[in-house]
Amino acid sequence: MELMIDLGGSSTRMRFFPDSMVPEVLNAIQEKQGKKDPDMGLYRPESVELGRPAMWLPYGKPLRDFQIKVSETIYYKKRSRQLRYKLIDDTQKVLVIDDAATIEMIGRSIGAHIGLKNTDEFGLRYPEDKASWLDPQQTLQQLRVPVDRVLLYARRFFGESLDLADPFQLQLYYIEANKAILDDDLPCNREEAVRFAALQLQITFGNYDPSKHKSGWLNKSDFLPVHWQKDKKIESSIFKEYKKLAGLPPNQAKYRYYNEMRQMQSFGTTFFTCLMYYDDTKKEET
Repeated sequence: MELMIDLGGSSTRMRFFPDSMVPEVLNAIQEKQGKKDPDMGLYRPESVELGRPAMWLPYGKPLRDFQIKVSETIYYKKRSRQLRYKLIDDTQKVLVIDDAATIEMIGRSIGAHIGLKNTDEFGLRYPEDKASWLDPQQTLQQLRVPVDRVLLYARRFFGESLDLADPFQLQLYYIEANKAILDDDLPCNREEAVRFAALQLQITFGNYDPSKHKSGWLNKSDFLPVHWQKDKKIESSIFKEYKKLAGLPPNQAKYRYYNEMRQMQSFGTTFFTCLMYYDDTKKEET
């Protein structure tokens, strides 16, 4: 079979047996160029006409498996590229990845990049859509993720792997838990809201200070879910709980915050916005 191969600046036609493996094709191209580069791969662009996503030809398969047409061009180019991703605190980072890797493999690379020991509970999704988790067994090409797309690396679920001796992991898990509470992803009752707010105060400001922490001082939007911010008496309840935490180190407070979240009745529940129809009128229900 004959392949039209784009070499980046020039193209050439080369003949191969249908049962030739991808590494054999790469070796033939590199021998012709007189240059070895283990980072190079064979890239097949997306076909809108056929509804086929782009893909990197996997090393372990023969050419005949891809049913490549004579009119197609296969691109010989580097598999590595930069990926921009962000964490739950909006910190943006850049990592060089293998563009042919699955989402699961990329997630592990990100974990190593930021020093996260356990990546099993984490995944990649679009920042603006909490339900848009990328399939860990597929590639960025299969999922049609644009090259310049910034992805969010966050927790898909809360497990039991929190290590108190790992301050980075503890901070990341705390931020995730705190965001879940404040965004009302995990609805809490008044007592729970008070405890979480008090722990957050201890983590953020240290011990309660009667000369500073007075009525009207608390910015409720930073410490409470929306539905508890209108409670006029909740600030005094929070300060009362806050006083009890005197002397509690920040890391211990984060650890307690995370464990308190896991004990909530709503923990493990996912809420979705649904559309319901009544008498042919569309109404949105949460």
